[in-house]
Amino acid sequence: MSPRWLCERGYCGTARRCGTTTDVEWLKWLTEQGAPLLAACPADHGCDKWHPPGKPGKVPADTHGRHLGEWMRAEGQSPAELLRAHEAGAANIGLITGRRLRDGRYLVDLDVDGETGQRVAADLLRGTSGLSLAPAYRSGGGWHVLFAARERLRTTRDDGGHAGIALSADPGFTVLPPSRHASGGSYAWRPTREPRLLDLPPSLMHWARERTARRTETPRGNRIPAARMSTDEVLRQLRLHNVPAWLVSKLRSQPQGDRSAADFNAIVTLLAKRVPEPVICAIYRNPEFKIAEKYRERGDNYLALTIQKARASLQDFER
Repeated sequence: MSPRWLCERGYCGTARRCGTTTDVEWLKWLTEQGAPLLAACPADHGCDKWHPPGKPGKVPADTHGRHLGEWMRAEGQSPAELLRAHEAGAANIGLITGRRLRDGRYLVDLDVDGETGQRVAADLLRGTSGLSLAPAYRSGGGWHVLFAARERLRTTRDDGGHAGIALSADPGFTVLPPSRHASGGSYAWRPTREPRLLDLPPSLMHWARERTARRTETPRGNRIPAARMSTDEVLRQLRLHNVPAWLVSKLRSQPQGDRSAADFNAIVTLLAKRVPEPVICAIYRNPEFKIAEKYRERGDNYLALTIQKARASLQDFER
């Protein structure tokens, strides 16, 4: 049962009966704010049985439900297109967090799970003015509330795992109503008459900064495996771990744009495919893999820190 603070603010199980804003109106409103919408795989996708395990209904995908390898910089899709795919049972509907909105702020999502999460959220949100107008919705086992931050934040979560709270920021992805949950229910908006993206409360901002600083503090004397492999052996290892051809091509090509982002995105995908760290290090030490250009400038500490951040980001997403 939801605690009293949730019920007093309208966070109840009657959103579909008493709400006055339709799902399509919510999606259009978010698009108007500059929030990028993106499909997710359907709840009955069965991707928890794949390698690597996924989360059915929650993995970024195209409108046919096929997982996307690179989604963090996607431009987004139209509400009409997403709703058609959802009604056909081909996809859920999601939202990329951490992006800059039209008013200059950054979209973040507070994910509240379990009794522990409700207690933590109640404490952090106590006294927040206008909370009843914030876009919020019921998920499979908790609540989500959308805010806007005045600065770019990293995705972080409480130490309690699912029995706590998470702040989905950059990089981040959250599933929206009317998506279906793997538990059998559907996500549903909380009724509100005048949706408004409130500034992230100072208490939550402090919580996020504290955990981000603790997690991303630059490591001293970081060590990575002193692995070197021939190009043929690296390619054999990538095939063994079912690394997609498009990523192998990217690893062998000159990176375009932000090289740090290219390294981060590539390593996240390699870790998701359970590629061992020695193989990743061998890729960056092999001059035939052009993506390693920045590593050759910065050295092992740069690669170690990038692997650490990628692993932490993947853990946040998988929880």
